[in-house]
Amino acid sequence: MKASIALRFTRLEIGFLLAAVLVLTAGSAFSIYRCAADWMPGVGALIIVLGIGFALWELPNLLAMKADRWAKVRKEFAVQSRIDEVEEETHSVLSEDERSRIRVEAERWADKHLPSYGPNIRKRFHFVEVFIVCLGTLVNGFGQKAIEWLLS
Repeated sequence: MKASIALRFTRLEIGFLLAAVLVLTAGSAFSIYRCAADWMPGVGALIIVLGIGFALWELPNLLAMKADRWAKVRKEFAVQSRIDEVEEETHSVLSEDERSRIRVEAERWADKHLPSYGPNIRKRFHFVEVFIVCLGTLVNGFGQKAIEWLLS
């Protein structure tokens, strides 16, 4: 009997889940051994960073799929616009052969002039989100300890 789709984890998902449990276990043991419960927010911060890393792992692929989907739509709009322009210029309905020829030309033009902005968005979004969220989470989790260490 196969497990439900909700219970079928990939190796990547299992790896991140095990890493989170390992960080929780090690951090809890360290806090208990040192009698310093104030380290637990830092352990939580590490787990959050793991979660964010996992969430962003597939983000470039998701954005590429979205960009490709919109690129196809934009290309189709460009083709249809060109067909409509030619029909209005000639005041006639084009044959299927003429439509095919215009489609090839318009698709070629669209490929050159309507580039996908997905890669730029992916890079910018990925860098900004990872940097801000991870830095903020780590400062929130370990900032107090770092300042106490510097002042002592």
